[in-house]
Amino acid sequence: MKQERTGEEKKPAAEHLQSAERLIRGLLMKIEQQQLTEKEAKTVKRLHHEHASSETHNNITRKQLKRAVRRNRQQLRGRGIASSDAAKKRQHKKVFLAGAVTVAATLLLLLSLQLFLNLTHKGTGEMHNNAITTESRYSTTKQMKKILLADGTSVYLNKGSSLLLRKGRFNAFLREVWLEEGEAFFEVAKDPHRPFIVHTPGGISTRVLGTSFNIQAYGALDRQVISVNSGRVQVFNAEKEKIILEPNYKVSISRSDGTLAGDTTQAALLSDWRSGSILFENAPIKEVSLRLKQNYGLELIYKESHFANDLIFSSFRSDTPEKEILSVICRLLNANYTREGTSIYVTKIAKERKTEMEKQPN
Repeated sequence: MKQERTGEEKKPAAEHLQSAERLIRGLLMKIEQQQLTEKEAKTVKRLHHEHASSETHNNITRKQLKRAVRRNRQQLRGRGIASSDAAKKRQHKKVFLAGAVTVAATLLLLLSLQLFLNLTHKGTGEMHNNAITTESRYSTTKQMKKILLADGTSVYLNKGSSLLLRKGRFNAFLREVWLEEGEAFFEVAKDPHRPFIVHTPGGISTRVLGTSFNIQAYGALDRQVISVNSGRVQVFNAEKEKIILEPNYKVSISRSDGTLAGDTTQAALLSDWRSGSILFENAPIKEVSLRLKQNYGLELIYKESHFANDLIFSSFRSDTPEKEILSVICRLLNANYTREGTSIYVTKIAKERKTEMEKQPN
């Protein structure tokens, strides 16, 4: 009868696996960020020298890795069978588990190092092509901009936006960017082994593997809005609370307390600013003011407390005449406006006057 392994016997293997994973990830990340100690640097240099001097000898394949682990397993099993004592058998099982995992972890570390060195020194692999070696910032003022990242991801920056790529954070293991201000639409190249993460102010992170989505993160607004056109995204706030979004869903994140509020949306319309559309989806007057300045250079001047409960749902084209868009917006806000150059003074219509106006014949 086959004996089940106890939790005590499984524990060493799990610990070895976790230790090996931490060791491999930690060492490779230190190489990428150029933070190796002198001893670690010498070890990596030696491994690279051995690999370069004998391509065949040092080229450890997955097949060879499996064969090495299998040989180790067979040898250790042989030792276990030779003993008839039950306690010794259990001990040999523990030795087998720890030994096999150690050998696999060691060979995996060598294989990972070899792969890393191939990519960095030969310059033909993914690391060489995608590593950001300096800080790069892309900004827009009065014009939109399209950016093509090294992994094939397309980023569209709206007017008045800024995107940052930091040294060592866009590499063979991870793809991170920072949307410091404004709005961007991302068409992320699919790569299941390298998550794509967009960081926005307030500790907000949007994590994807391959999808298209829009992020609105203007400092002048009280909320960030993330909407999904295709695929799925995970959004985390500063407290690590998470919401998963699918196509035509959005999340609004309060700038004051970071709370997440999910809702349905028409994602294609929200991201249609790329073709000159202006969409107000339950937009407060702050957002209306931002869009008018962004698209027309107009400064909206108003008393915020008078419009605290007003939300606008409407859409325009960026080539809509100024007079027309101002008239429609004021009608929706139940307001009048006067103009002095590029300054637009908006005042709320009193309720009594509104009633009189409604009674007047057309």
